Amino acid sequence: MNSGPAPAGQTDKIYELTKQIKEYNTCPDLKCDISKIGTQKYTVEGGSEYVVEVIDSVKDYCQLMKEIFDFNALKAIITGSAGQKINLLVNSLSGGECMLVYYYIATPY
Repeated sequence: MNSGPAPAGQTDKIYELTKQIKEYNTCPDLKCDISKIGTQKYTVEGGSEYVVEVIDSVKDYCQLMKEIFDFNALKAIITGSAGQKINLLVNSLSGGECMLVYYYIATPY
Protein backbone atom coordinates (compact mmCIF):
# COMPACT_ATOMS: atom_id res chain seq x y z
CA MET A 1 0.00 0.00 0.00
CA ASN A 2 1.58 3.26 -1.08
CA SER A 3 -1.30 5.79 -1.07
CA GLY A 4 -0.75 6.29 -4.80
CA PRO A 5 -3.31 5.80 -7.53
CA ALA A 6 -4.55 2.30 -8.26
CA PRO A 7 -2.95 0.64 -11.30
CA ALA A 8 -4.89 1.23 -14.51
CA GLY A 9 -5.29 -2.51 -15.06
CA GLN A 10 -7.08 -2.82 -11.75
CA THR A 11 -9.38 0.14 -12.28
CA ASP A 12 -10.15 -1.05 -15.82
CA LYS A 13 -11.29 -4.43 -14.43
CA ILE A 14 -13.49 -2.70 -11.85
CA TYR A 15 -15.01 -0.52 -14.57
CA GLU A 16 -15.77 -3.58 -16.71
CA LEU A 17 -17.53 -5.22 -13.75
CA THR A 18 -19.68 -2.11 -13.20
CA LYS A 19 -20.91 -2.36 -16.79
CA GLN A 20 -22.40 -5.77 -15.92
CA ILE A 21 -24.69 -4.38 -13.20
CA LYS A 22 -28.27 -4.71 -14.42
CA GLU A 23 -30.09 -3.40 -11.36
CA TYR A 24 -29.63 -2.35 -7.76
CA ASN A 25 -31.91 -1.87 -4.80
CA THR A 26 -32.00 0.85 -2.20
CA CYS A 27 -33.33 0.93 1.36
CA PRO A 28 -34.57 4.53 1.70
CA ASP A 29 -36.33 3.84 5.02
CA LEU A 30 -33.37 2.08 6.65
CA LYS A 31 -32.38 3.88 9.84
CA CYS A 32 -28.83 2.79 10.56
CA ASP A 33 -27.08 4.33 13.57
CA ILE A 34 -23.52 4.82 12.36
CA SER A 35 -22.49 6.37 15.69
CA LYS A 36 -22.38 2.91 17.30
CA ILE A 37 -19.50 0.56 16.51
CA GLY A 38 -20.64 -2.98 15.85
CA THR A 39 -22.87 -5.05 13.60
CA GLN A 40 -26.49 -4.20 12.94
CA LYS A 41 -28.88 -6.51 11.11
CA TYR A 42 -32.02 -5.47 9.29
CA THR A 43 -34.72 -7.28 7.38
CA VAL A 44 -35.40 -5.51 4.13
CA GLU A 45 -38.14 -5.73 1.53
CA GLY A 46 -38.58 -9.30 0.36
CA GLY A 47 -37.36 -10.72 3.68
CA SER A 48 -33.66 -10.53 2.92
CA GLU A 49 -31.21 -9.81 5.72
CA TYR A 50 -29.05 -6.69 5.36
CA VAL A 51 -25.99 -6.40 7.59
CA VAL A 52 -24.18 -3.15 8.37
CA GLU A 53 -20.86 -3.26 10.21
CA VAL A 54 -19.61 0.03 11.64
CA ILE A 55 -15.90 0.09 12.46
CA ASP A 56 -13.46 2.52 14.06
CA SER A 57 -11.02 2.83 11.18
CA VAL A 58 -8.60 5.00 13.17
CA LYS A 59 -8.40 2.39 15.92
CA ASP A 60 -7.87 -0.41 13.38
CA TYR A 61 -5.19 1.58 11.54
CA CYS A 62 -3.42 2.46 14.78
CA GLN A 63 -3.45 -1.18 15.88
CA LEU A 64 -1.80 -2.15 12.61
CA MET A 65 0.84 0.57 13.02
CA LYS A 66 1.57 -0.63 16.59
CA GLU A 67 2.74 -3.88 15.03
CA ILE A 68 5.27 -1.95 12.92
CA PHE A 69 6.48 0.91 15.16
CA ASP A 70 7.59 1.09 18.79
CA PHE A 71 5.43 4.04 19.89
CA ASN A 72 6.79 4.02 23.44
CA ALA A 73 10.32 4.51 22.10
CA LEU A 74 9.18 7.23 19.68
CA LYS A 75 7.30 9.03 22.44
CA ALA A 76 10.36 8.87 24.70
CA ILE A 77 12.51 10.50 22.02
CA ILE A 78 9.93 13.18 21.18
CA THR A 79 9.30 14.11 24.83
CA GLY A 80 12.95 13.88 25.81
CA SER A 81 12.39 11.26 28.50
CA ALA A 82 14.93 9.01 26.74
CA GLY A 83 17.68 11.57 27.33
CA GLN A 84 17.57 12.98 23.83
CA LYS A 85 14.74 15.15 22.51
CA ILE A 86 13.87 15.75 18.88
CA ASN A 87 11.28 17.97 17.26
CA LEU A 88 8.78 16.26 15.03
CA LEU A 89 6.89 17.72 12.10
CA VAL A 90 4.01 15.60 10.83
CA ASN A 91 2.95 16.45 7.29
CA SER A 92 0.04 14.26 6.34
CA LEU A 93 -2.21 14.65 3.32
CA SER A 94 -4.70 11.96 4.30
CA GLY A 95 -4.97 12.87 7.96
CA GLY A 96 -4.66 9.26 9.09
CA GLU A 97 -1.06 9.68 10.13
CA CYS A 98 -1.92 12.79 12.16
CA MET A 99 -4.51 10.76 14.06
CA LEU A 100 -1.89 8.08 14.61
CA VAL A 101 0.54 10.56 16.16
CA TYR A 102 -2.21 12.10 18.29
CA TYR A 103 -3.60 8.72 19.37
CA TYR A 104 -0.30 7.10 20.38
CA ILE A 105 2.30 9.80 20.90
CA ALA A 106 0.66 13.11 21.84
CA THR A 107 -1.77 11.58 24.34
CA PRO A 108 -1.09 9.14 27.16
CA TYR A 109 -2.24 5.57 26.66
